[in-house]
Amino acid sequence: MGLREGGRIEVTEAMSAGIKKHWVFVTLYVVLSLFFLGAAVGSALTYSSVVKVQEQVVLGSTTHSEEVLQNGTLFISFSIDVVNPSRFDIQVNSVSWYVKVYNGTEPHRYAMQLAEDYIGSTEGKEIASKSTGTLYFTAYVTDPVILSALNGFINYSASGGTVYTLAALPFVHEFDMIGYLAGFEHNYLRERYLNDLVRIELRYSSEDAGA
Repeated sequence: MGLREGGRIEVTEAMSAGIKKHWVFVTLYVVLSLFFLGAAVGSALTYSSVVKVQEQVVLGSTTHSEEVLQNGTLFISFSIDVVNPSRFDIQVNSVSWYVKVYNGTEPHRYAMQLAEDYIGSTEGKEIASKSTGTLYFTAYVTDPVILSALNGFINYSASGGTVYTLAALPFVHEFDMIGYLAGFEHNYLRERYLNDLVRIELRYSSEDAGA
């Protein structure tokens, strides 16, 4: 580079090549910056969408009943609603239901388990988008050992002034469900933070609910 007559700056070929090279790097930097910015915005929107689904999917109303049949069998039923107002179907991975009667008080409380049921992923259960799915469970308690333990609990409680019948014991229903957002597309390796977000976990205990 040099000054020519009249104060004009002479741009050499080397300078011209340097400027062009400089602008190539600047252009690449801008393009990559916009790419990563777009990816970050997309991930943020996806994150927000999935978090919203986590808040939307809830457990709804529950019903349960216990009765003693004529043959002395204790029949127990339980139903619970899974409310899914989101745009995703929920693929059920596992569902567990337990019925217990607790004997004693904390910290020496003993749980007598009366019944249980399990639904696994192989059964293909889904809670459709914008719908409410009802899960229904039943159990027949016929084991004489369990029935004897329950009658013993009834007699022991009566001696302390609390009167129970076999159909009106303090039954505790416990429910656990794990599911995943069906059809949710993301890169499981690069977007690992989303792997847990697509997981839906719902729990219910009639004891906690006061039901």
